[in-house]
Amino acid sequence: MTAGFWLKAIGAFWIVLGVILCLPSLLEKGDWFELAIVWSVLFYFPGWSLFHIGGVIHKRLNRNKAYIKTMEALTLRLHLENQKLDYEKGLNAEARKSRKQRIESTEGVVSKAVRHENNQSKNVDHTDHTVPHEAERNSHPLTPKTVSCPSCGARKVLEPQRSEECDYCGRMLMYH
Repeated sequence: MTAGFWLKAIGAFWIVLGVILCLPSLLEKGDWFELAIVWSVLFYFPGWSLFHIGGVIHKRLNRNKAYIKTMEALTLRLHLENQKLDYEKGLNAEARKSRKQRIESTEGVVSKAVRHENNQSKNVDHTDHTVPHEAERNSHPLTPKTVSCPSCGARKVLEPQRSEECDYCGRMLMYH
């Protein structure tokens, strides 16, 4: 039980005690005005004050309990949201890191493919501008090639003699 409850109980008891002690004196023929003043000073005002203060404390404790329940729920919700954000940030960091690694590896493969294509274009016989000589074509091994998707335009690096699905639209891309 709380302090507010006990203060209310003591205040009520004090008022009842004052009534019990003063009631016989009031029934006698005497000066009831002086008795009412003494009863008020000794019993009624202290009893009423204790009862009122107990009620205020009791209400304050109930409000504090409700506030604490609300704050616990909000704190828990905030904690869960922070965990979710931390998890998403971690995923985003991992995704960015893996994306950056893929881009770097793709750039390396693409730059090799571009150098290879440039070398092949330099080795073309100028009399026949369409096809390099058969001996020159067989001397260079096939390298990965960047292929654009005809449906969505996305680019993907393909290994020689392989075909794969586009990462975005699912269309089959072939190495030419």
